[in-house]
Amino acid sequence: MSTLPQQLGQDFLPAYCVVCDQRCTRLTWLCGHCRLDVDSNPWPCPRCALPGVGPRGYCRCHKTRSTLYRVEAPLLYTKTPRALIKRWKFERRIELTQLLVTLALEGTTGKRSLLSHHHYDVLIPIGMPWRTRLTRGFNQSHCLALALQSSIKTLAATPVVPALSSANRKRAQHHLSRAARLTNAAQRFSVGRSVSGLRVLLVDDVLTTGATVENAAQALRNAGAARIDAWCLARSLPPESKSI
Repeated sequence: MSTLPQQLGQDFLPAYCVVCDQRCTRLTWLCGHCRLDVDSNPWPCPRCALPGVGPRGYCRCHKTRSTLYRVEAPLLYTKTPRALIKRWKFERRIELTQLLVTLALEGTTGKRSLLSHHHYDVLIPIGMPWRTRLTRGFNQSHCLALALQSSIKTLAATPVVPALSSANRKRAQHHLSRAARLTNAAQRFSVGRSVSGLRVLLVDDVLTTGATVENAAQALRNAGAARIDAWCLARSLPPESKSI
């Protein structure tokens, strides 16, 4: 039985799905259909977070060297997550940050997550070029790091430090092909705080080629970080895996 405030809210403040704009039967961000379209990342590779690999499976990323020890991306960049992230980033819907983190944490339920099984000295969001920051109005990676800090008990005392600064690029990553992203992301980060000997968790929104987090990790390693892992909201699928 609903309380009077709840009933008044349903009568005078009807909820509409933030993705499809359909009216919801209760006060919530997502309708039932869009909520079912949130795809979690099944058995991701621990090095590149591609799905369907598993903890003992083989992934092509093992042919390449990486500065990162572990990479985690609880959601797949499909359907509802894609729509939510685009509204969040490009429509300045900063209030969607906690919803996205909640969906991501639900996607790791029952799995051995970086967030609950590893200790970090610092959370470092991916840096953003100042022109992009000025245009967008906020750094979404920094917002994610703060939301993680407040949502995970083991991270409550871990400081969020904006140690990475990013050079301005000619073109934004989301406008480029997968191959062009690799070149565009290269050598763009510098470290403005001491990270010597620290265990670092890098935080970003979408993992596509991995070029951004890899270059950020390399900058941190060059600055003396002891261990670098990465946590991203969602993993974009390569073209040959779109059917997953």
